[in-house]
Amino acid sequence: SGFKLVSFANNPVYDQGRKGMIETLDELARAELGFFGAGRTRQEAAKGLRLEKNGVRLAFLGASQFFNQSQHHLEDPQQAHVNKSDDPAATLEAVKAARAEADFVIVSLHWGVEYQPKPRESEVDLAHALFEAGADVILGTHPHILQPLEIYQAQDGRTCLVVYSLGNFVSNQSRQYNHGVSPEKVGDTRDSALLKLSVVRRDYGAGGVRAELADLSFQPLWTENERVKSSGKEQPFIRIVGIERALTVARSELDTFVAALPAKPDKEQMAKVVRLKKRLGLLERRREIIEARLGTDFAAEHLP
Repeated sequence: SGFKLVSFANNPVYDQGRKGMIETLDELARAELGFFGAGRTRQEAAKGLRLEKNGVRLAFLGASQFFNQSQHHLEDPQQAHVNKSDDPAATLEAVKAARAEADFVIVSLHWGVEYQPKPRESEVDLAHALFEAGADVILGTHPHILQPLEIYQAQDGRTCLVVYSLGNFVSNQSRQYNHGVSPEKVGDTRDSALLKLSVVRRDYGAGGVRAELADLSFQPLWTENERVKSSGKEQPFIRIVGIERALTVARSELDTFVAALPAKPDKEQMAKVVRLKKRLGLLERRREIIEARLGTDFAAEHLP
Protein backbone atom coordinates (compact mmCIF):
# COMPACT_ATOMS: atom_id res chain seq x y z
CA SER A 1 0.00 0.00 0.00
CA GLY A 2 3.01 2.31 0.22
CA PHE A 3 2.88 3.07 3.94
CA LYS A 4 6.31 3.04 5.55
CA LEU A 5 5.73 4.82 8.89
CA VAL A 6 2.77 5.01 11.27
CA SER A 7 1.99 6.62 14.60
CA PHE A 8 0.90 4.14 17.26
CA ALA A 9 -0.44 6.75 19.67
CA ASN A 10 -4.24 6.93 19.61
CA ASN A 11 -7.22 6.53 21.91
CA PRO A 12 -8.06 2.85 21.07
CA VAL A 13 -4.48 1.69 21.68
CA TYR A 14 -5.40 -0.10 24.95
CA ASP A 15 -8.81 -1.40 23.83
CA GLN A 16 -7.47 -4.98 24.03
CA GLY A 17 -5.52 -4.26 27.20
CA ARG A 18 -1.78 -4.02 27.57
CA LYS A 19 -1.44 -7.48 26.07
CA GLY A 20 -3.10 -6.32 22.86
CA MET A 21 -0.95 -3.20 22.73
CA ILE A 22 2.25 -5.25 23.09
CA GLU A 23 1.07 -7.76 20.47
CA THR A 24 0.57 -4.85 18.07
CA LEU A 25 4.12 -3.67 18.73
CA ASP A 26 5.27 -7.20 17.86
CA GLU A 27 3.26 -7.21 14.63
CA LEU A 28 4.57 -3.81 13.58
CA ALA A 29 8.13 -5.04 14.09
CA ARG A 30 7.39 -8.28 12.23
CA ALA A 31 5.98 -6.32 9.29
CA GLU A 32 9.05 -4.06 9.33
CA LEU A 33 6.70 -1.08 9.46
CA GLY A 34 8.32 1.90 11.15
CA PHE A 35 6.33 3.30 14.06
CA PHE A 36 6.53 5.96 16.73
CA GLY A 37 4.39 7.18 19.63
CA ALA A 38 4.97 3.98 21.60
CA GLY A 39 7.88 1.81 22.62
CA ARG A 40 9.15 -1.11 24.67
CA THR A 41 10.05 1.34 27.45
CA ARG A 42 8.95 4.85 28.36
CA GLN A 43 12.30 6.21 27.19
CA GLU A 44 12.02 4.46 23.83
CA ALA A 45 8.49 5.80 23.33
CA ALA A 46 9.53 9.35 24.21
CA LYS A 47 12.46 9.25 21.78
CA GLY A 48 10.28 8.36 18.80
CA LEU A 49 11.81 7.37 15.49
CA ARG A 50 14.96 8.80 13.94
CA LEU A 51 15.75 8.48 10.23
CA GLU A 52 18.23 9.99 7.83
CA LYS A 53 17.23 10.63 4.23
CA ASN A 54 19.50 12.28 1.67
CA GLY A 55 21.63 13.71 4.44
CA VAL A 56 18.68 15.18 6.39
CA ARG A 57 18.16 13.89 9.92
CA LEU A 58 14.44 13.40 10.60
CA ALA A 59 12.70 12.84 13.93
CA PHE A 60 9.15 11.48 14.25
CA LEU A 61 7.23 11.78 17.53
CA GLY A 62 3.69 10.76 18.45
CA ALA A 63 1.37 11.15 21.43
CA SER A 64 -2.31 10.79 22.29
CA GLN A 65 -4.32 13.17 24.43
CA PHE A 66 -6.44 10.36 25.86
CA PHE A 67 -7.13 6.60 25.82
CA ASN A 68 -10.41 4.68 25.88
CA GLN A 69 -8.98 2.28 28.46
CA SER A 70 -6.10 3.95 30.27
CA GLN A 71 -3.44 1.51 31.42
CA HIS A 72 -0.86 4.09 32.47
CA HIS A 73 -1.44 3.44 36.16
CA LEU A 74 -0.05 -0.10 35.62
CA GLU A 75 3.12 1.07 33.95
CA ASP A 76 6.63 1.60 35.14
CA PRO A 77 9.41 3.17 33.03
CA GLN A 78 10.69 -0.23 31.92
CA GLN A 79 7.34 -1.45 30.57
CA ALA A 80 5.86 -0.89 27.10
CA HIS A 81 4.49 2.62 26.92
CA VAL A 82 2.35 4.91 24.75
CA ASN A 83 3.01 8.64 24.93
CA LYS A 84 0.28 10.85 26.38
CA SER A 85 0.12 14.51 25.36
CA ASP A 86 -2.02 15.72 28.27
CA ASP A 87 1.28 16.51 30.02
CA PRO A 88 2.47 19.46 27.89
CA ALA A 89 5.78 19.71 29.74
CA ALA A 90 6.73 16.13 28.86
CA THR A 91 5.67 16.62 25.23
CA LEU A 92 7.69 19.82 24.99
CA GLU A 93 10.75 18.11 26.46
CA ALA A 94 10.44 15.26 23.95
CA VAL A 95 10.35 17.78 21.09
CA LYS A 96 13.34 19.68 22.46
CA ALA A 97 15.31 16.44 22.77
CA ALA A 98 14.40 15.49 19.20
CA ARG A 99 15.40 18.92 17.94
CA ALA A 100 18.84 18.54 19.49
CA GLU A 101 19.45 15.42 17.38
CA ALA A 102 17.53 16.15 14.19
CA ASP A 103 17.33 18.69 11.38
CA PHE A 104 13.55 18.38 10.99
CA VAL A 105 10.93 17.28 13.54
CA ILE A 106 7.49 15.86 12.66
CA VAL A 107 4.91 15.31 15.41
CA SER A 108 1.67 13.32 15.21
CA LEU A 109 -0.88 14.28 17.88
CA HIS A 110 -4.11 12.38 18.51
CA TRP A 111 -6.15 15.20 20.04
CA GLY A 112 -9.19 17.42 19.81
CA VAL A 113 -12.95 16.90 19.84
CA GLU A 114 -14.70 14.47 17.53
CA TYR A 115 -16.75 15.92 14.65
CA GLN A 116 -15.82 19.54 15.41
CA PRO A 117 -14.60 21.56 12.39
CA LYS A 118 -12.17 23.73 14.36
CA PRO A 119 -9.52 23.05 17.01
CA ARG A 120 -9.91 24.27 20.55
CA GLU A 121 -7.77 27.13 21.83
CA SER A 122 -5.80 24.64 23.93
CA GLU A 123 -4.76 22.69 20.82
CA VAL A 124 -3.71 25.88 19.03
CA ASP A 125 -1.67 26.99 22.05
CA LEU A 126 0.03 23.58 22.32
CA ALA A 127 0.86 23.55 18.61
CA HIS A 128 2.49 26.98 18.82
CA ALA A 129 4.45 25.99 21.93
CA LEU A 130 5.70 22.84 20.19
CA PHE A 131 6.84 24.88 17.21
CA GLU A 132 8.84 27.17 19.46
CA ALA A 133 10.31 24.07 21.13
CA GLY A 134 11.53 22.77 17.76
CA ALA A 135 8.71 20.98 15.93
CA ASP A 136 8.44 21.72 12.20
CA VAL A 137 5.27 19.83 11.25
CA ILE A 138 2.31 18.71 13.39
CA LEU A 139 -0.26 16.31 11.96
CA GLY A 140 -3.47 15.97 13.96
CA THR A 141 -5.82 13.02 14.18
CA HIS A 142 -8.93 11.95 16.17
CA PRO A 143 -11.76 14.38 15.23
CA HIS A 144 -12.76 12.15 12.23
CA ILE A 145 -13.28 15.26 10.08
CA LEU A 146 -10.93 17.79 8.55
CA GLN A 147 -9.80 20.78 10.57
CA PRO A 148 -7.84 23.81 9.31
CA LEU A 149 -4.27 23.99 8.09
CA GLU A 150 -2.11 26.70 9.67
CA ILE A 151 1.30 28.09 8.71
CA TYR A 152 3.22 29.39 11.73
CA GLN A 153 6.39 31.49 11.74
CA ALA A 154 8.59 30.47 14.67
CA GLN A 155 10.76 33.05 16.39
CA ASP A 156 13.92 31.43 15.01
CA GLY A 157 12.70 32.02 11.44
CA ARG A 158 11.38 28.53 10.69
CA THR A 159 8.16 28.17 8.72
CA CYS A 160 6.07 25.51 10.45
CA LEU A 161 2.91 23.63 9.51
CA VAL A 162 0.04 22.19 11.51
CA VAL A 163 -3.00 20.40 10.12
CA TYR A 164 -5.19 20.18 13.20
CA SER A 165 -6.99 17.15 11.79
CA LEU A 166 -6.55 15.22 8.54
CA GLY A 167 -9.92 13.52 9.01
CA ASN A 168 -10.53 9.84 8.31
CA PHE A 169 -8.34 8.19 5.71
CA VAL A 170 -10.58 5.14 5.43
CA SER A 171 -13.67 4.35 7.50
CA ASN A 172 -17.23 3.06 7.38
CA GLN A 173 -18.67 6.24 8.88
CA SER A 174 -21.52 8.17 7.22
CA ARG A 175 -22.27 5.18 5.00
CA GLN A 176 -25.90 6.36 4.64
CA TYR A 177 -24.89 9.80 3.35
CA ASN A 178 -26.94 10.79 0.29
CA HIS A 179 -25.69 13.86 -1.55
CA GLY A 180 -28.43 16.44 -2.03
CA VAL A 181 -30.65 14.78 0.56
CA SER A 182 -28.56 14.40 3.73
CA PRO A 183 -27.25 17.49 5.54
CA GLU A 184 -23.84 18.26 4.04
CA LYS A 185 -22.04 17.95 7.37
CA VAL A 186 -23.05 14.27 7.53
CA GLY A 187 -20.58 13.65 4.72
CA ASP A 188 -17.69 15.30 6.57
CA THR A 189 -16.37 11.99 7.90
CA ARG A 190 -15.90 10.82 4.31
CA ASP A 191 -13.82 13.88 3.36
CA SER A 192 -10.06 13.65 3.66
CA ALA A 193 -6.87 15.00 2.14
CA LEU A 194 -3.55 13.59 1.04
CA LEU A 195 -0.86 15.96 2.25
CA LYS A 196 2.33 16.34 0.26
CA LEU A 197 5.44 18.17 1.43
CA SER A 198 9.18 18.18 0.93
CA VAL A 199 12.06 18.81 3.29
CA VAL A 200 14.89 20.68 1.59
CA ARG A 201 18.30 21.94 2.66
CA ARG A 202 18.89 25.67 2.24
CA ASP A 203 22.19 27.44 2.82
CA TYR A 204 21.85 30.86 4.44
CA GLY A 205 25.55 31.58 4.59
CA ALA A 206 26.33 33.13 7.97
CA GLY A 207 22.82 32.07 9.00
CA GLY A 208 23.75 28.42 8.59
CA VAL A 209 22.28 25.51 6.65
CA ARG A 210 18.70 24.57 7.48
CA ALA A 211 16.31 21.77 6.62
CA GLU A 212 13.04 23.47 5.78
CA LEU A 213 9.47 22.80 4.74
CA ALA A 214 8.85 23.12 0.98
CA ASP A 215 6.51 22.13 -1.86
CA LEU A 216 3.41 21.95 0.34
CA SER A 217 0.12 20.88 -1.24
CA PHE A 218 -2.88 18.69 -0.55
CA GLN A 219 -5.11 16.54 -2.73
CA PRO A 220 -8.81 16.28 -1.75
CA LEU A 221 -10.01 12.72 -1.15
CA TRP A 222 -13.47 11.18 -0.87
CA THR A 223 -14.51 7.84 0.60
CA GLU A 224 -16.87 5.94 -1.66
CA ASN A 225 -19.06 3.65 0.41
CA GLU A 226 -21.38 1.33 -1.45
CA ARG A 227 -23.08 -1.99 -0.81
CA VAL A 228 -22.33 -4.94 -3.08
CA LYS A 229 -23.62 -8.49 -3.02
CA SER A 230 -21.07 -11.16 -2.14
CA SER A 231 -21.96 -14.81 -1.45
CA GLY A 232 -25.61 -13.85 -1.34
CA LYS A 233 -25.06 -11.14 1.28
CA GLU A 234 -24.63 -7.41 1.06
CA GLN A 235 -21.12 -6.29 1.96
CA PRO A 236 -19.67 -2.80 2.20
CA PHE A 237 -17.46 -1.77 -0.70
CA ILE A 238 -15.24 1.04 0.52
CA ARG A 239 -12.53 2.77 -1.46
CA ILE A 240 -10.69 6.08 -1.34
CA VAL A 241 -10.68 8.20 -4.50
CA GLY A 242 -8.71 11.30 -5.43
CA ILE A 243 -11.39 13.84 -6.23
CA GLU A 244 -9.49 15.54 -9.07
CA ARG A 245 -8.93 12.30 -10.95
CA ALA A 246 -12.48 11.13 -10.23
CA LEU A 247 -13.86 14.40 -11.62
CA THR A 248 -11.86 13.99 -14.83
CA VAL A 249 -13.17 10.46 -15.30
CA ALA A 250 -16.76 11.47 -14.47
CA ARG A 251 -16.75 14.41 -16.90
CA SER A 252 -15.35 12.25 -19.68
CA GLU A 253 -17.90 9.51 -19.05
CA LEU A 254 -20.78 11.98 -19.06
CA ASP A 255 -19.61 13.77 -22.22
CA THR A 256 -19.07 10.50 -24.07
CA PHE A 257 -22.44 9.11 -23.03
CA VAL A 258 -24.39 12.29 -23.86
CA ALA A 259 -22.68 12.61 -27.25
CA ALA A 260 -23.87 9.12 -28.19
CA LEU A 261 -27.49 9.62 -27.10
CA PRO A 262 -30.26 9.43 -29.68
CA ALA A 263 -32.51 12.43 -30.28
CA LYS A 264 -35.08 10.93 -27.92
CA PRO A 265 -33.34 9.07 -25.05
CA ASP A 266 -35.27 6.29 -23.35
CA LYS A 267 -35.93 6.22 -19.62
CA GLU A 268 -32.88 4.10 -18.83
CA GLN A 269 -30.60 6.45 -20.74
CA MET A 270 -32.12 9.50 -19.07
CA ALA A 271 -31.65 7.88 -15.66
CA LYS A 272 -27.98 7.27 -16.39
CA VAL A 273 -27.48 10.93 -17.31
CA VAL A 274 -29.02 11.89 -13.98
CA ARG A 275 -26.73 9.47 -12.10
CA LEU A 276 -23.63 10.82 -13.84
CA LYS A 277 -24.60 14.43 -13.20
CA LYS A 278 -25.31 13.68 -9.55
CA ARG A 279 -21.87 12.11 -9.19
CA LEU A 280 -20.27 15.19 -10.73
CA GLY A 281 -22.22 17.40 -8.35
CA LEU A 282 -21.16 15.30 -5.36
CA LEU A 283 -17.46 15.41 -6.24
CA GLU A 284 -17.46 19.12 -7.03
CA ARG A 285 -19.26 20.01 -3.81
CA ARG A 286 -17.07 17.81 -1.58
CA ARG A 287 -13.98 19.40 -3.15
CA GLU A 288 -15.40 22.84 -2.32
CA ILE A 289 -16.02 21.79 1.28
CA ILE A 290 -12.53 20.32 1.70
CA GLU A 291 -10.84 23.39 0.24
CA ALA A 292 -12.97 25.69 2.40
CA ARG A 293 -11.83 23.76 5.48
CA LEU A 294 -8.11 23.58 4.62
CA GLY A 295 -7.85 26.74 2.52
CA THR A 296 -7.15 27.05 -1.19
CA ASP A 297 -3.57 28.35 -0.91
CA PHE A 298 -2.11 24.84 -0.93
CA ALA A 299 -4.82 22.95 -2.81
CA ALA A 300 -3.57 20.88 -5.73
CA GLU A 301 -4.24 22.43 -9.13
CA HIS A 302 -7.67 21.63 -10.53
CA LEU A 303 -7.60 19.40 -13.58
CA PRO A 304 -9.57 20.48 -16.69
